[in-house]
Amino acid sequence: MVTSLQEKKAEPQVVTDNLRDTKEQQLSAKNSTLKELEEKMKGQSDYEEVNKELSILKSMEGVASEGSGSQDTSKALEYFCWRRTAHCNLKMQLCASPTVTSVIPFQH
Repeated sequence: MVTSLQEKKAEPQVVTDNLRDTKEQQLSAKNSTLKELEEKMKGQSDYEEVNKELSILKSMEGVASEGSGSQDTSKALEYFCWRRTAHCNLKMQLCASPTVTSVIPFQH
């Protein structure tokens, strides 16, 4: 009879432990998803800058096709391409570096 009472007393603790484990797993999955979305958002954060550079490049191409200052335009275009490539390479290096995520331990 004492054993039966001890087993019944331990049951809520087992249920609580299982629930805590489940919640910790859910929290970990959500943290992981959040990190992935943050990285994706960082990758898309320079949309306005890219759009601005694209319109500059398009206007420069138009000037180059008219023949006025084509050498200067060519050098400026080359500079913009170089700058954009360097920026993209840096972003790729940052995205490739391992990130450390911390999980807040569950307190009883």
